[in-house]
Amino acid sequence: EITMQASTGDVVAGFSVQRLERIGGWMKGYVDSGRLPGCLTAVMRRGELALLQCEGMADGDSARAVREDTVFRIYSMTKPIVTAAAMSLFEEGAFQLDDPVVRFLPEFTDTPVWVEGEGEYMRTEPCASPLLIWHLMTHTAGLVYGQRNTSPVGALCRTEGIDFSSRNSGTLADTVRALAKVPLRWQPGTRWEYSVATDVLGRLVEVIAGK
Repeated sequence: EITMQASTGDVVAGFSVQRLERIGGWMKGYVDSGRLPGCLTAVMRRGELALLQCEGMADGDSARAVREDTVFRIYSMTKPIVTAAAMSLFEEGAFQLDDPVVRFLPEFTDTPVWVEGEGEYMRTEPCASPLLIWHLMTHTAGLVYGQRNTSPVGALCRTEGIDFSSRNSGTLADTVRALAKVPLRWQPGTRWEYSVATDVLGRLVEVIAGK
């Protein structure tokens, strides 16, 4: 099902109608080939919806089709959304990218860095330089995904029940406070690792925005 807004000639919202139709055909091909069970495609410009297309199934078991109000779990695509929220506050002058995280999240004041060992034999050292906000945005904060990281730091996250993917750890504020008690895997800014850094950035947004 393809919905296109009223157009002026061959143009809608400044887009070529013919080229918008190519997008629709491309996405329909993914569904028809079985690569996607279903999808919803939207193209907007300056708040005007130019194209909206629903294809395939939202739930194959119940044969429920994708509709305009279908809810999708978007997994790690939450990361650019959280970062965009943070950057909107940056544009307002609420913080600088090189501000220390502890300015807003003081629980990270004494967070050390893992050196070697595990459990009670773990050895740590202080951060050589502050954990900065841009480290959170670029996954260079020294954090890890505790549920799948094989290092002693990841194991400690699991032992402490720190899990951002469920409500078992409490609120986001609770989980971040617990995380701050676990050593960083790397010195801030020295290594890239896909991590819970964006979750911490989300908490920072809560604190700065006050909601």
